[in-house]
Amino acid sequence: MKRIVTGILSMFFVMCAAVLLDTPAEAANIQGEYTTNTTWTSDNKGTGVVTVTGSDPDNPVVITVDGTVTVDYTITIKGYVKFVGTNNAVLKETGAGTWIKCDPDSDVQLTIEGISFKGPGTSGHTCIYSEPNSGYTHSVSLNNVTIANSICPTTGNGMVNIKNSSTLTLKDTTITPKNGYIGVNVGEGSSFTMIGGTIGGDTSSTYSVKTASNSGTITVGGTAVINNLYLGTGKTVAIDNTTPLSSGASIKITSETAPTDGNEITVTDTTDASNLSYFSSYDS
Repeated sequence: MKRIVTGILSMFFVMCAAVLLDTPAEAANIQGEYTTNTTWTSDNKGTGVVTVTGSDPDNPVVITVDGTVTVDYTITIKGYVKFVGTNNAVLKETGAGTWIKCDPDSDVQLTIEGISFKGPGTSGHTCIYSEPNSGYTHSVSLNNVTIANSICPTTGNGMVNIKNSSTLTLKDTTITPKNGYIGVNVGEGSSFTMIGGTIGGDTSSTYSVKTASNSGTITVGGTAVINNLYLGTGKTVAIDNTTPLSSGASIKITSETAPTDGNEITVTDTTDASNLSYFSSYDS
C-alpha cells in the first residue's frame, strides 16, 4: 500500500511540474518612467501612464518598438527622446485622448522613425501634441512614419498638433485624416517643414495642414503632396533650399482670405516657374 501511495504522489508532482512548465510568463507591463534605452515588443502592453525622459541632447533615450505594441495611455516626453521601429513596427491604442504629449514644462527634442500609428477611430484623439509653456522649446521630427485614418482627433486640432513656437519636421511621412478632421495643425509661432511624403484630406472641411495667420515658417520640398493646405491670412510657403520640390510634388491651397478678380493671393515666395507648377488651388 505504501508503494502505491508513493507512486500516486510521484505522478501527481510530475503532472504539476508539467503544468508549471507549460504556463507562459506574464508579459512585462509598459508603465512608469523610462530613462534608459528600452525595447517594447508585442509581448508588452501599456497598463499605465508612461513618461520617457532623456537628459543628454547628444545621446537621446531610445525606445525601440519591435512589432505591434499596444499602449492605451498617454506617453509624456521630457527632454531628448527617440522612437525607432523594427519588424513593421506599429504603436497601437484602443482608448481615446492625447497619445504622445511633449511635456509643456520641459525642453523637448523628439524623433520618431519607422513606426505606424493606429488608433481606435473614435473622436477626441490627437496622436502627437506639442505646446510648450513660456521659456521652453519643442522640436518634433517624424521620419518614415505613418499615421492612419483610424485616428480621429478633436475637430479644430490635428492628428499632429503643434503650438506656441514648436517646430515640426516631416520626412517621407504619410498622414491620412478622416473626413472633417485635420492632419497637421500649425498654431501660433510654430514652424512646419515637409520633405516628401503625403498628407491627405479630400473634402473642403478636411484640411491636410492648417496654418494660423500668426504661425511661423511653412516649408516644403522633395515630392511632398499636401491635398489641402489651409493658409492663414498673409502666410506663404517657402521651398526648401537643400531639397527643392521635384516631380511628383503637389501642393493644393485653400486660403483664409479668398482671392478675387484683381486681388490675387500670394501663396509662395518662389519666383522659379518650375516650382510654381507644383502649386494649385484646392478648388480648381
